[in-house]
Amino acid sequence: MKMIIVYEPWAHEWMHYQFNKNFLEVLLLTYKGERISYYGSLDQIVLLEKEIKNENLEFIPIYIPDYSKDNKVCILLNEYRNLRKFSKLKIDGLFITQTLPHTMYFAKKLFRTQCVFFVMHAILDSFNRLSKFYKIDYYTVFAFKYRLHCENFKYIVLGDSIKHNLINKIGGFKDSIISIDHPYTVTESLADDRLINKHEYLIGGIGVATYAKNSDNIFDLEQFVLAQGLFNIHLFHIGKFECQIPNNTLVTLNVTNSLIVEDEFIKQTRLLDYVVFFYPESSYKLGASGAIFDAIMNEKPILAIRNDFFSYIFKKSGNIGYLFDCFEDLAYCVKQISFGAKKEEYQLQVTNLRNAKYLFSPLVVAENFKRQL
Repeated sequence: MKMIIVYEPWAHEWMHYQFNKNFLEVLLLTYKGERISYYGSLDQIVLLEKEIKNENLEFIPIYIPDYSKDNKVCILLNEYRNLRKFSKLKIDGLFITQTLPHTMYFAKKLFRTQCVFFVMHAILDSFNRLSKFYKIDYYTVFAFKYRLHCENFKYIVLGDSIKHNLINKIGGFKDSIISIDHPYTVTESLADDRLINKHEYLIGGIGVATYAKNSDNIFDLEQFVLAQGLFNIHLFHIGKFECQIPNNTLVTLNVTNSLIVEDEFIKQTRLLDYVVFFYPESSYKLGASGAIFDAIMNEKPILAIRNDFFSYIFKKSGNIGYLFDCFEDLAYCVKQISFGAKKEEYQLQVTNLRNAKYLFSPLVVAENFKRQL
């Protein structure tokens, strides 16, 4: 029996919960009958244990520091100790679900023959930023340029568009880059008659709202809606909101400093008719958006500014909403929605979303993953 270790070096509670839960499902399908040990924070393990029941999976809680508060030296030492412990075990594979530059450096020193899989999340966007030497982004670029790569290293990126852009950035060792789609649990289908008899439309952003994501554009859209007299359009944001909120805004917000628990997030998202994203065109070239999959899994047509990753998802899924080159085009589409001009197309989009859910299921993602091993 093989021994596989999955190591989550920094997530607590709901942070990256959706990915970790579904990635474990992918690995259980990929390594059927093999032993998988998950090491991570106790508070997230408590959540995962409620969702995943498998006799071949064991959860092992370990100390995971708080990256936003704890001493950086202590964080580095803790990760080094954990990786050193894993290196002394007879394992057939180590999956590190969050990769930072020092993770790659420690792994190169400690793992000479065991296969190490690095899951590459948004840290790859460092290639698109100019950073000072004291910023972690600087060392991500350094790690790749100075080839901390070993033959036993594999890099998992979440989408073909990301793989393509990463290869263009770094060149070399492209055979070590594995592309899988962000796996998601398939949810039950919603009613088929949505929007047919509706005259009020609920449009909302979802996920963590930040200035980097242009999330504050929801207030610009509000001004457009008011100026055009589109009183049947109601705007929302579901999720942690980190932007300044204007006085007297009519946008319904979840004003909280913490993440919404999953059940409540799904419940609120399902009340929407459309999900809107204002991410800049330059975003998500080297990282995946989890929020777009929340829209897909809840069968909500998407209004978004075009970027590489969204274009990839739309190409794979079909007509699941609208991509725009600028905010003005997005706003004009909202006006058309207000006039009822999109009702017929909406039903097609819902059908495509329902089919797309299965493209990103753990079962389909696992089959694709196995072909690349």
